[in-house]
Amino acid sequence: MNSNILTEMLTRFTEVATLGYTALLPEAMYLMNFFIIIEIIFLGVFWALGSGTIAVPVIQKVTAIGAFLWIISNAHQISKAIISSLGELGVLAGGQSVSIANLFDPSTIVGFGFTATYPIFKNTGGFWSGFTSPVDSMIFSLCGLIILFSYFVIGWNIFITIIEFYLFTVCSVILIPFALFKPTAFLAQKAINGTFGLGIKFMVLGFIISISYNTLKSLSIPDDPTYHQLFSMVLGSGAISYLCWHAPSIASTIVSGGAPNLSIGGIYGALGAATGTAVKTSSAIRTQGIAAVRQAVSMGR
Repeated sequence: MNSNILTEMLTRFTEVATLGYTALLPEAMYLMNFFIIIEIIFLGVFWALGSGTIAVPVIQKVTAIGAFLWIISNAHQISKAIISSLGELGVLAGGQSVSIANLFDPSTIVGFGFTATYPIFKNTGGFWSGFTSPVDSMIFSLCGLIILFSYFVIGWNIFITIIEFYLFTVCSVILIPFALFKPTAFLAQKAINGTFGLGIKFMVLGFIISISYNTLKSLSIPDDPTYHQLFSMVLGSGAISYLCWHAPSIASTIVSGGAPNLSIGGIYGALGAATGTAVKTSSAIRTQGIAAVRQAVSMGR
């Protein structure tokens, strides 16, 4: 088995992603020119209707057009910079035990799994030949598969996160021009939010891998392991793989869970919820007070 298959597939996919950026660039520029014409027409109409000075809106539009033209023209380099820089921040937060190159090499972690489980599966006769007891052979084989699968899960999560990032950023290039026209700006906003959301997901994975890389590399069992050694390794590798598996939900919490809402609708919604809670609370207190008064009167009689 070629244990480098994940890294090789990742390299090929990033090369294809580069071609995807190049293929979508003319279409994105066509949309950009279309929205530029629309904005120029609107500015001309507002000026003709005597809306006053339009110097400030023109400067704002020209600045925005220049910024989005630069983003579209350099989308591939910008996306690489985003994922690499956020990955480096995750590695930095985790103690810098690995480099950014290690994060783009998921096959190495899978290789650690093969090395760690080699003492269990080294018998050429299969899972059962190295043990005198069928129960021992079954338990050791099952634990070996769990450990190996845990390493697979860690490698898969790194691989899938990077692939997912490039898939999204390549396809979202075509949405960037919609930012110029206010009614369609939400499409570009979703593209930008998604790009940084996936980048933060990779940062969280980088943080986890940076903390656990040396542990994953050093996990091993002797040729004649005890149950304690075997189960400890299952627990350690399983805990790290479980943490990597839930990194997407952690990233989603960072991106959207605590996001403040400063819009008028959000403020009204919060006030409405607070008012409703206050009304319900006051009603409950009034009801309880009336009941207490009635009970006191009845006792006095």
